[in-house]
Amino acid sequence: MTGGKRFAPGATIGVMGGGQLGRMFAIAARRMGYRVHIFSPAKDGPAAQLADLSTVADYHDEAAVTKFAREIDVLTFEFENIPAQTIAWAARERIVRPRGEVLHIAQNRLREKEFLAGAGLPVAPFQRVASFADLTNALETIGRPAILKGAAFGYDGKGQERIDPATDAASIWTGRDDEECVLEGVIDFEKELSVIVARGTDGATAVFPVCENIHREHILDVTIAPARVAVAVATAARALAVAVAEQLELVGLLAVEMFLRRDGQLVINELAPRPHNSGHWTIEGCATSQFEQHVRAVCGMPLGATEMLQPSAMVNLLGDIWQEGEPRWAAALRTPGVRLYLYGKRDPRRRRKMGHLTATAERIEEAIARVRSARERLAPAPAYTTEVISTRTLAERSWAVEEAANLLRRGEIVALPTETVYGLAADARNPEAVAKIFAAKERPHFDPLIVHLPDVDWLDRCTEVAPNDRETVRLLAETFWPGPLTLVLPKAQTIPDLVTAGLTTVAVRVSAHPVFSEIIARFEGPLAAPSANRFGRISPTSAHHVAGELDGRVPLIIDSGATLHGLESTIVAVRNGRLEILRRGMITAEELMKFGEVIVIDRPETIETAGQTQSHYAPRTPLVIAADISETAIPDGQRYGALVWSEVAISSGFTEARRLSATGDLREAATNLFRELRELDAAGLDCIVAEATPETGLGAAIMDRLRRAAHL
Repeated sequence: MTGGKRFAPGATIGVMGGGQLGRMFAIAARRMGYRVHIFSPAKDGPAAQLADLSTVADYHDEAAVTKFAREIDVLTFEFENIPAQTIAWAARERIVRPRGEVLHIAQNRLREKEFLAGAGLPVAPFQRVASFADLTNALETIGRPAILKGAAFGYDGKGQERIDPATDAASIWTGRDDEECVLEGVIDFEKELSVIVARGTDGATAVFPVCENIHREHILDVTIAPARVAVAVATAARALAVAVAEQLELVGLLAVEMFLRRDGQLVINELAPRPHNSGHWTIEGCATSQFEQHVRAVCGMPLGATEMLQPSAMVNLLGDIWQEGEPRWAAALRTPGVRLYLYGKRDPRRRRKMGHLTATAERIEEAIARVRSARERLAPAPAYTTEVISTRTLAERSWAVEEAANLLRRGEIVALPTETVYGLAADARNPEAVAKIFAAKERPHFDPLIVHLPDVDWLDRCTEVAPNDRETVRLLAETFWPGPLTLVLPKAQTIPDLVTAGLTTVAVRVSAHPVFSEIIARFEGPLAAPSANRFGRISPTSAHHVAGELDGRVPLIIDSGATLHGLESTIVAVRNGRLEILRRGMITAEELMKFGEVIVIDRPETIETAGQTQSHYAPRTPLVIAADISETAIPDGQRYGALVWSEVAISSGFTEARRLSATGDLREAATNLFRELRELDAAGLDCIVAEATPETGLGAAIMDRLRRAAHL
């Protein structure tokens, strides 16, 4: 039966299929006042748990299907793998939306490709394969690499095998003699995209924002909305989705999966005429969710608005997460903006979709970081088995450099030595890699990162220096690079907003540490690298410090001994010839004065760069600063520690004492500050008393760290 009939709230919607998509459809439909009746062979499935009614019967049971159809007002489905005959039986009794012909096309890859190609829509090169001879001929026509796919009932990579130049095609064909297949040419794509479009009974369409999808082992892992593509690409993708819906004469919802080729062209990969995994984010992220839109479309109601409310990201939760025990739900839900959806499945098998997390934020990079961080916190065990590689010998150093560069290229994080402190590095151009820094450090995303450049030639690739500041920047770079000076400059588009906390500036420097220099040269790109410690804690000056805080959170730590300086770089913003010191460090204000007017901003109103939060570099033990440490009154029974830089005598009342310099040398004191502060923090004290240093030169930098450690 067909037609444009409208079904008002109170009507009963029948749903073929009992999985999680039916579950979320039922939630949306019941909220709108509809009744939902599920038909599924499985008892107590995800959808049946939240439906009004449920029929448990085989799809091939004509009598059960007919009885079910007579008890509903309109029928839809929540996945494609339903026999066409089943839908035909139901269609004799009730309206089916989308119509059965749409399902028939979408549930077979060959029919789907032939339909798209026949409509003049872009698809990958393909040929039907029903024998090994067909496969041989198709490979000659399409070439390698190619992918052989079973034509029917495939999803999440099932029934797919890649054929590369060296692959034995005969072994790939083994076991497929009675199977109809499709051979497709491999698309050299930049991104995988999806567009969800709804079409009503009146032919009106409503298109959701374009999504970017990242798959892992053929299963959707992360969805990002909006997709990080050019406006022209998004417009073309939406137009393609509408064209497919119109060619299908769709009434309902349709997800169109696409590849964005490296030449900027779009190729349609697959169709799904129902709600889609990549549309879960719409529940919070859009004015109308994909599930409500599906209800509206199949009931003949006006379609809802699809504008985005906030950038959103979603991650799937597979049964693998349960393998080490019950996931830590509370830990994940502590992440702001994160929501949890579980599907009510009883058996958490590997690769089985058990639920998902979504996150919203003002910026897409923030949403991605939040949802990834939340999922990582679910794991009851550390995310990594951390390896520490020493660089004491040439062989070890060569191995360390190669291992670190390889991990960084794969989007991982690595703890590396710089001449100041140990840094936690990731590819500065890769938001997913940078997000791992924030997760490992538990660093808030409003706090920008420093980007390390391979050399000064990379300055023009990562920054856009104002013409009137070019000469000043050139002189500073020539004088202090490589070395502990960080420059804050207008950022180039190559640096994601996640790195800079959405600021239009980026902090950059060139490290002087020989091992760091070798690794970044081998990596051949910029590295975001804040200190390799938990956020706000004492900066690490040895690999031992890093392992103490980040073991299990980072795959590799490069051990090159203690750092040379032990105090972070000086951060300077260059603005109209003026040098604004945003963080004091190893290069003093006095050294910078020869390059222009110097302004020191110790109490910024807004955070512009790393290390500016009021509480930072802090031990767990309370810390106070004393102008004269000899006058410290120690309460009875209290364990106090002293941290001094001068040759002042230390009272015997202190349980522990650390001297930063035997001779009152401020450079030596700066180098030893974090190491000695860590020793005192580990001594089980009630309080640490730090001797104030002079407010000039490196003394001012030391006092900056002590004040932030004391929350002053």
